[in-house]
Amino acid sequence: MTTIVAVQTEDDVILGWDSQLTRANETGSMKAPKVWCRDGIVFAVSGHARFMDILYADDFPAYDGSEARRWLIREFVPFVLNLVADSGHAPVLTEDEVALASGLIVVVDGEAFSFDALMSPAAIDEGVYTMGSGGDYA
Repeated sequence: MTTIVAVQTEDDVILGWDSQLTRANETGSMKAPKVWCRDGIVFAVSGHARFMDILYADDFPAYDGSEARRWLIREFVPFVLNLVADSGHAPVLTEDEVALASGLIVVVDGEAFSFDALMSPAAIDEGVYTMGSGGDYA
């Protein structure tokens, strides 16, 4: 069971998560992180370990300091969709749509965004994000 929670405060984001890995008939602790920071951007992933591996192993376009949502839509999302499609991980719905069976929260410049299966970023007014099978318990 994965549990990841992110709480948007006035100035930043507080994250909490577990480290358990569950797949098929095995349970253990993960060596690869569910949450990590690279170049000041925080990534939190639930769901398929393969999706997490793909994101963790690659370098993203540098954040240019512009409005975070705009950068996510114009730079980050196209990069991730191409990366995932090229890896053969996610089903391609159409020529332009890839669906993900994983959860993703990204924190850019102190602002949290959650992503749906088609990689559309959303900032939630309430400021509380949960994901993973344990998300409802967080």
